[in-house]
Amino acid sequence: MTALARSRRALACAVLIAGCANAADTAPGAAAQPPDCATPADLDAELTHTYERAVHALSPGEAGKLQAEQDHWQRTLAADCANANIHISPDQTPMESCIEDAKQSRIDELGQLGLHAGALVLTRGERDSTSPEPPDPLQTLQPPRPLETHDAYPQIDAPASPAEREWNRAMALEPLVPQSDEGRSDLDRDYVVGCASPRMLSVRFSTYEFPHGAAHGWTTKRARNFVLQPTIRPMTPDDLFAPGSAWADKLPDLLWQAYLDDGGQFASDPKFEANVRAAAPKPDHWLLTPLGLQVAFSSYEAGCYACGPGPLTVPWDKLAPLMANREAPVCEAASDDPD
Repeated sequence: MTALARSRRALACAVLIAGCANAADTAPGAAAQPPDCATPADLDAELTHTYERAVHALSPGEAGKLQAEQDHWQRTLAADCANANIHISPDQTPMESCIEDAKQSRIDELGQLGLHAGALVLTRGERDSTSPEPPDPLQTLQPPRPLETHDAYPQIDAPASPAEREWNRAMALEPLVPQSDEGRSDLDRDYVVGCASPRMLSVRFSTYEFPHGAAHGWTTKRARNFVLQPTIRPMTPDDLFAPGSAWADKLPDLLWQAYLDDGGQFASDPKFEANVRAAAPKPDHWLLTPLGLQVAFSSYEAGCYACGPGPLTVPWDKLAPLMANREAPVCEAASDDPD
């Protein structure tokens, strides 16, 4: 895991730890360990279980590769954290914070391996690279540091058809292009599988870009959906919604209601509402999950950096009147509500 990926994960973990502390403060007499506040032993058990599930689900070649990667990850964990300088919790040392963070990140990565999408089994491709930072005449007091790039993408384990091999090639060659035009950004792209079912595969890519010298980076989120039968191909809205259902007119209302049901902190801002509604009919925003159709927002897409909404999920029962097939579940596996 690169320093960029570690720092990005640290921010998310800090929010989780703060939420755990608040839950403990406001719920006296409740269970001592809320579900989202794992102890180190819980974390180790989950890591072992997730790794063993993945190894047994993969082909021998991919399983062997994963075993080697896991051995390397375990051997280098302490050394990586000694150099990471990440400190999340005041109740932990920097080393403890980093190790806990790294284990949770590894669990998330392993969770994408060995998922079954019909007859297909998913594995993970990944690459890291560094390149020299171009000179910046406006930053003469700071020496250049390498630009870091981390890219992860789904792959079909042991592809058996030309369409499956082409899908793997396309995922591996998906362009990773910075939004900044100065060529001085670190890039970290990862993904989550929202749906892995006999008929559908739904993946969302999240790309974090951090321009050198900036106060903070930003995240771009884009989903990719596929129909698996009779052969893998990109999903279209017609695969999900019925003809004449007017889904493009109705989905913005349903998404806005999901935001209101989630608290609706900025519901009085008409520009914010317009931005949320505008994302609803865009298929590259749709992550299919067992709970419903989820829409996630890139930084600044709906509002300011700090006020953008989290992922919003429209439940399938709300969408049922619009669906092409109301009886068949869209998605039965993968993450219930990925964020």
